[in-house]
Amino acid sequence: MISERAKLVSWAYLVTDLAATTAAFVGAHAIRSWGLAEWVGPVYPLSDYALLLTAFVLPVWALVFYVSGLYGRRAARTLHTEMSRLFRALIVCALSLAVAVVVFRLAFVSRPLLGLFLLLNAVGVIVGRGTVQQRTWSRALTGPSPAPRAWDYVFGLQPDGWVRVRLKSGVWLGGAFSSVGDEGLRSYAAGYPDEQDLFLAEAYSVDPESGEFELDANGDVVPTGSGILVRWAEVEYLDFIDA
Repeated sequence: MISERAKLVSWAYLVTDLAATTAAFVGAHAIRSWGLAEWVGPVYPLSDYALLLTAFVLPVWALVFYVSGLYGRRAARTLHTEMSRLFRALIVCALSLAVAVVVFRLAFVSRPLLGLFLLLNAVGVIVGRGTVQQRTWSRALTGPSPAPRAWDYVFGLQPDGWVRVRLKSGVWLGGAFSSVGDEGLRSYAAGYPDEQDLFLAEAYSVDPESGEFELDANGDVVPTGSGILVRWAEVEYLDFIDA
């Protein structure tokens, strides 16, 4: 179930990235045609750019993004890492496009159009990925997308924090909803329409009576060295503490 969910997320990233890239190219051509023609001259019709977009830009963008670790199992687990990879990938894509224009002598290609495209592409990809991840800031541009359950709303934001769980058996469990290391295993919550379950990448010792996290002599929480997989059907109470 987890692998299927990961595949769906990866496909969502791919579709939004390609859609954002296509929209950026079309939008850049429109701005260049209608807004800049008076100052920098006319531009070839969009149909003349169709082969460049479909045969070079979209395949190269998808390949570079994949190699950069933006899809699949190698996808970044933290926002900082994802943004670093994304900007590196966009730089490689821009250089590849510039080299292709020179090598293949694409004299008809408007340089201002390419500049506009790369700028709009960066914005579009960031907004698209923020929408897939349900980032709060992306909703200012795309509008809200109501989650079907409170569970999906909370964990769909991919928060980092501490989780305390009291099972119906009376047992307390605790752990971190986060990554283990910069490139490590990521905590995961199954989303709608799948049955709810929760994987905490790293478990921590808790008091069996109160559920409070136990601390060592230095006042730090004590890891157990393992993760936890919990079914929602077994949970009586869940406490999430934002990190």
